[in-house]
Amino acid sequence: MQHTYICIYINVLCFLFPVTGIRQHYTRSQIDTLLNYKIESLKLDGRYEEALALNIEAIRMAEGVNYREGVVRGYQYLGNLLCESGQPKGEMGKYLLKYTRLGNNIGREKEQKEGLPVMVLTKEQGVKYRKVTPWLHYVSLGMVILCITILCCVLIHYKKRRKRNRQLMLEKDMIIRQKEMESEELRKKLNFAFGEVVALAKENAPSFLARFREVYPGICKKLLGINPKLVNTELCLCAMIWLNFSSKEIARYTYVQPKTVQIKKYRLRKKLGIPSDKDLYSWIRTL
Repeated sequence: MQHTYICIYINVLCFLFPVTGIRQHYTRSQIDTLLNYKIESLKLDGRYEEALALNIEAIRMAEGVNYREGVVRGYQYLGNLLCESGQPKGEMGKYLLKYTRLGNNIGREKEQKEGLPVMVLTKEQGVKYRKVTPWLHYVSLGMVILCITILCCVLIHYKKRRKRNRQLMLEKDMIIRQKEMESEELRKKLNFAFGEVVALAKENAPSFLARFREVYPGICKKLLGINPKLVNTELCLCAMIWLNFSSKEIARYTYVQPKTVQIKKYRLRKKLGIPSDKDLYSWIRTL
């Protein structure tokens, strides 16, 4: 009785709504209900003919709404029903062959649909890679150029610094040599002046003190700074002591007695404030 109502309902739907209409009024869940529950219940009751008729109607409805998975499942159920109901193998094989073909077609379509995003994604990645690759080349080339530029700058700076250091060393060497030459000249001049002053002292020349003050101006200034009341004869005595003349030599060159020279030295000590424990020659040489 229930099957009769279902068949009447299906026939009414097919009469009132063609395939295009069924697509608008029959849902996939209703088709699944027919396939999963209604047909299974009829099969359990042994009503194979009614189950076969309902299975065929379910396939038609699935085709009407373009529900290909439902069509495949319907052919699968139909083949199983034919097998269980004892129908000829030719009929059963026909429907199972349709099920297999549809299943393979749907599987291929799924693989194509699933593979299409991968292909699109791969193509997009390829396009992006082709777009990014030139920039990567440019960046790499820029990095290489930058490294070469930095290296060249470092080498140029190193060469300039090395050249500058050489110039500074040469300038220092020149300054040192110049100073050595000046010192040598001064030493020669002093030696010559020293010999000249010594010769004037030995001759007891009147220009001895003046020449001594020209050659060694600091000695007389320091002595006069200690005692401004020193006279020329006392300054001459200090000059001869600084030139390291002994008392006997001073007496011989100034035409006086050695005892007179000793007395003059004693008076000079008092005027300059030299302690008795200090050597007169050493004290004057340190001026």
